[in-house]
Amino acid sequence: MNSVISVGLDGSPTSVAAAHWAAREAHLRNLPLHMMHAWIMLKADSIEDDQNYWSRRLLDDTRKMIGELYPDLPVSVELAAKDPSDALLEVSGRSTLLALGSKGMGATGNFFLGDASYHVIGHAKRPVALFRGAHVGENAPKTLEGPVVVAMNPDRPCGEVLAFAFDSASLHGVPLVVLSVEGRHVHLHHKTDHADPAAQGALDDAVTPWCEKFPDVEVTTRVETGSPGHIVVSAEEGAELLVIGRHSRRETSTSRLGPVGHSAVHHAVCPVAIVPYA
Repeated sequence: MNSVISVGLDGSPTSVAAAHWAAREAHLRNLPLHMMHAWIMLKADSIEDDQNYWSRRLLDDTRKMIGELYPDLPVSVELAAKDPSDALLEVSGRSTLLALGSKGMGATGNFFLGDASYHVIGHAKRPVALFRGAHVGENAPKTLEGPVVVAMNPDRPCGEVLAFAFDSASLHGVPLVVLSVEGRHVHLHHKTDHADPAAQGALDDAVTPWCEKFPDVEVTTRVETGSPGHIVVSAEEGAELLVIGRHSRRETSTSRLGPVGHSAVHHAVCPVAIVPYA
């Protein structure tokens, strides 16, 4: 079953922000929240030598913090004594959505939500939301209340990606911007709104069925010409969420996510949802 929102925690500001965001998503979707901390050196509880004290305290403190904001939200916690990448992929497989911080603090944090997070977004079979430090406030994520932005290719409509984007915009009560970029025969970073009318028509045709399924969502479609990664990252400024797709039939690392995915996970300010599609 995938009826749970999960979050990986290491105690860094980005992972705590991810926990706040995941709790909000769980509240909006009427789903329970599952919080996990993984460290390969964890061991069975021992009264005399409790090696897991700080890991358990991290989960307990975060659960208390979330409980004060969402007192009716069911929250479960898990300590996993295994490689963080393996643990995160495992919990992702049984979750509707997994939230991660993109960069921890210190050697352990950088491994847990650095290399591990990048491995997970390249292999997860379910959507993963990734956070960078720029979006983190003192105690929680900054709520920008901007639109959800989704990047797509009208030649490959990617129903899973559009479904996630429309659903997110509807749940958050914000507009949706559907962006397509034509990147052929242009100089790096050059951008123009004078796109081929046929490309705009193809994008509108791909989006129309979803507009009918989500009549409450205010939708803007836009075709631009230029460097795809640069344009998409520029478009997410002030956004609530950036949604991009990843082909699930081919396991990848972030270096093979393509220009849009690669730019988004490294440079986007708002949370980035990576949605696998068939």
